[in-house]
Amino acid sequence: MRPLPLSFPPSGAQIASMLFALALSSMMMAPVALADERGPSSPAGDISVEWEPSGEQSADGQDAKKSTSVDSDPSNKVDVTQRADSSFIYETDIAELAQQAELFDRQTVQVSGEAVGDIVAASDPNYRWVVIMSTEKSSYAEVIVYMTAKQASLIETLGRYNRVGTILQVTGTFYEADPELEGAQNVRATSVSVLAPGRVEVDAFDPLAFAGGGALLVLGFALLLGFNYMRERQR
Repeated sequence: MRPLPLSFPPSGAQIASMLFALALSSMMMAPVALADERGPSSPAGDISVEWEPSGEQSADGQDAKKSTSVDSDPSNKVDVTQRADSSFIYETDIAELAQQAELFDRQTVQVSGEAVGDIVAASDPNYRWVVIMSTEKSSYAEVIVYMTAKQASLIETLGRYNRVGTILQVTGTFYEADPELEGAQNVRATSVSVLAPGRVEVDAFDPLAFAGGGALLVLGFALLLGFNYMRERQR
């Protein structure tokens, strides 16, 4: 009789190697299974996403598709060729033009003030010289504006005694020394608009304004009578 072969139980090292091989084979087969479930993959450069309505409704009873923010109006498209707009102009105080003329030289400014004095005709019959004064009560700064005759016709009242001139808003280029206008410091107006019309201020009669003069007059008469009385007693 042939002796039966003897079999020994596997050692711990053999069991560990078998488990490692089983895990490795499972990891290699997992991507293949995922690829089969997802279907064929598209090239990396041709990725497209399609949205399909889910049929779910929002809280107000409307479909989710109707609440999308996509604008279908072709007129609302962004014009990529449009340049940045730098036309914002801030109000410049007339006093600043006088104090920092070199800073604003040949810059576009916008000033507001009261038209005062007289409208003077320039050498060009189509243009006028107009002086506008700051409306700030604590400032008497003025600037000369070179404007067209049509723009000057907007002025109805010029500021002087008992008159408030038309309040103008002038936009134009400021020159510390205008080379074309004999070096005059002025604002060449490009647009002129009226902010407030002029008005005539009539002084109201105030009796208290004569109180001081009346008191001095009474005192003068009293002194005169007193002097005459003292002179008569000395005789």
